[in-house]
Amino acid sequence: MSVVVYAALTGAKKASLYSKATGFCVLFGTESSQSAERVARFLKRRAGVPAGERPSALICGNDILARWARNVMRERGVSVPADVSLVGFDDTRVSRYLTPPLTTVHAPTERVGREGVRQLVQLITTGVAAPEIVLPTELVIRQSCGCP
Repeated sequence: MSVVVYAALTGAKKASLYSKATGFCVLFGTESSQSAERVARFLKRRAGVPAGERPSALICGNDILARWARNVMRERGVSVPADVSLVGFDDTRVSRYLTPPLTTVHAPTERVGREGVRQLVQLITTGVAAPEIVLPTELVIRQSCGCP
């Protein structure tokens, strides 16, 4: 499992503990229009699902997907956070200025890059690299999760 996926899942679990989430869905993808279209299709398929049967939280693998999800939910009349809690990952600068401000997981991206280069150099020079490195993340609670 990659560092980012592990951190996102860890953040998702933390977010579900802090929010009113009784069930949650995790969406991953790249910051591309294809991923955004997948998010839109996913949400549109669930538009007719009764409120008690749909997840109470949507956790996206990055803040870009969370913004797309918020836009689609708004178009469908689904309120964030009243109907669905929304959590992103990356803590991009714009996430705090969204309406509502996006709850997200802050990851040490610069440290991830430095560690990646360090591991690559170690692999080249010694032929061995660490099989797993866990870096700390921080849940940044804002208004999109419906947290008190």
